[in-house]
Amino acid sequence: MKRLIIVVAIFTAITFASCDHQEKNQITGTWERVEEKRADPQIQIGISNNEPIEVLLMFKEDGTIKVKQGPQSYDAQYQLSLKELTLGNRKYELLKLDSDSLIMKEISDWESLASTYKYFKTEKRIKEE
Repeated sequence: MKRLIIVVAIFTAITFASCDHQEKNQITGTWERVEEKRADPQIQIGISNNEPIEVLLMFKEDGTIKVKQGPQSYDAQYQLSLKELTLGNRKYELLKLDSDSLIMKEISDWESLASTYKYFKTEKRIKEE
């Protein structure tokens, strides 16, 4: 009976570890924002002259991310779990993550400010400084 418990525990640990690694492999690369939906469409943030700002996210295997928003870019850390993505100090619920699409929703105390973002994988790159 002890052996069975140990085998099940090891199998479970390996399964969860491989899922985390698989998720991280899927997110590695550059993503371009193609859509932003606000819970309250009356609130417009990140819109300049009614034109959306280009947003690129470049995830690296080492747990770092480079973010480009319009002309500005910055580096941060990210953490990925099965259903949650943390970028710096912001948390997002993962609604979809596969090899070419990423959909995430902001986790916010202010539901009217929470946005859902849709990204597609891209060949674009963010210049390293």
